[in-house]
Amino acid sequence: MNIDEKSFGRNYFTPQLAIIRCNEKKFLPFAEENAKNFFCELHVSHNDEDFCFVVYKLFTESKDALNFGSHHKFSYCQAEVPDERPRIRLYIALPSDWRCGNLWTMTSDYSTWKRLAVIASGTSLKELVKDCLQRVHISALVVQAIFDSLLNGPLILSDKLNSGIKKRYNYVYDSNWQCKFAVIPNEERSYSGSSTINLSEPIISDAEYLPQIALLNLDKTASSLFTENHLARYISNRLEILGEIDPYRLLHLVFIPAFLVDKFETKRNVTVIKSPLIPYLPSAFNNIHQCLSSVESLHISGCRSLWRITKINNDRAELRHTIGGGSASLLGAVVHELGHLFKLPHSTEGIMSIRGGDNVQVLFLAKTIHNLGIMAANNFGMDLYGNSAIYMNIDRVTILEIIAQNRFDDISRTFLSLSFFIRWIPRKAIHAIIYNSKNHIVISKAGIAIIIFVSSCGKPFHVDFRTNSGNYNHLQCSGFINVRDEHEIFKVPTVVKILKFPADQILVATLDGNSMVCEK
Repeated sequence: MNIDEKSFGRNYFTPQLAIIRCNEKKFLPFAEENAKNFFCELHVSHNDEDFCFVVYKLFTESKDALNFGSHHKFSYCQAEVPDERPRIRLYIALPSDWRCGNLWTMTSDYSTWKRLAVIASGTSLKELVKDCLQRVHISALVVQAIFDSLLNGPLILSDKLNSGIKKRYNYVYDSNWQCKFAVIPNEERSYSGSSTINLSEPIISDAEYLPQIALLNLDKTASSLFTENHLARYISNRLEILGEIDPYRLLHLVFIPAFLVDKFETKRNVTVIKSPLIPYLPSAFNNIHQCLSSVESLHISGCRSLWRITKINNDRAELRHTIGGGSASLLGAVVHELGHLFKLPHSTEGIMSIRGGDNVQVLFLAKTIHNLGIMAANNFGMDLYGNSAIYMNIDRVTILEIIAQNRFDDISRTFLSLSFFIRWIPRKAIHAIIYNSKNHIVISKAGIAIIIFVSSCGKPFHVDFRTNSGNYNHLQCSGFINVRDEHEIFKVPTVVKILKFPADQILVATLDGNSMVCEK
């Protein structure tokens, strides 16, 4: 990226979808001028105590930029992705009988998406699938923007920031694969399903700058998928039959918009997102704010949802289940599962906690209290879905604590910073990780960077093998230094002390960016 550093004192890299926040009124005229451009929106909270505006910018061309005066520039550079760079592929998985009208089975009040069983026209089916594809196309960029903000820090416009260029690390989406067809082995076929599976070629949105998606036509029927208890494992097996499993180069994010009940599941290299709220995700760039700010009552009982603040007056808040809140919870769940896809464990706080990710809308809304999800309010024994509302006192400290949970914890950020899916550096080879549970030894020719112990109570403990100076040339832990390729983790005193807690998993990251989950 060519940036004129003499003209711009502060230059910032951004993801393709940039969400820029500012609390200084002097920058508002520049934001209003930028908002006149195509694919740029401005949303302002005029509260005198908490003035804030948010600028959305969808960059459609490489080296495009947003300027705020003569000293602030937000730039996007779509670098060429080398073939060897690891990436994430997007899918929409369809049951074998979806053309027969069994793709979506919704409640009768789901007015915008009628039951496909009553639709005879193939064109209507195609239009419904096309609508779903478009929502996943744009939501993929929304999720990538959320991930970028949580990992690298939010894009904040302010004179108080230090000058300079900050490089931001993130994953990339796959766009290079071919149509494939495979026959299911006889011993794995279901009685009512198909004997074949197929993978479509990359489906490009009408807007060619959006991520590409594959349609994965499965062999199981909709009813069989509904009763499948291990969706991620099942889909991983089908992708393996297609020859698409490559843990060092490819991870898989699969959406299934076909059921009444949410299910989020990650198994090794595959994440499955099953939700009836996928049709409520943003359908276009100019629909993102409308989607996440909507306080329309949510009537779907099978989805992930919290009570949301819709009104507040003198710390007295009205809370409802809202469509905007449900959409935010779904997007946050995708980010949470992406964390698991990158081998992160659950944490005690932040987005990787067991219920983390319900308030990602605070990144997009100028008024962060709007549609804020309150976990404690679920204890009220009220009707969770519908037009009912509850009222409770919420102080400012509680609100700030909830907003602060919208982040990756320190251990997760450290682990992500080592992943070659996030921080790609060309290398000759990725070395395997070998864990000998009998002799309690972890081996990697690349060298161990970090080991995280996940206890049965869900609290992770970690040991970092970098030296105090940050040099990775040797392993170090409380003065004990071992050779690079073999470290007897149970014989280090500090680690032995940590392992007094029962460890269900051991997560290992190596110096070449590889990572592995070692089961107990």
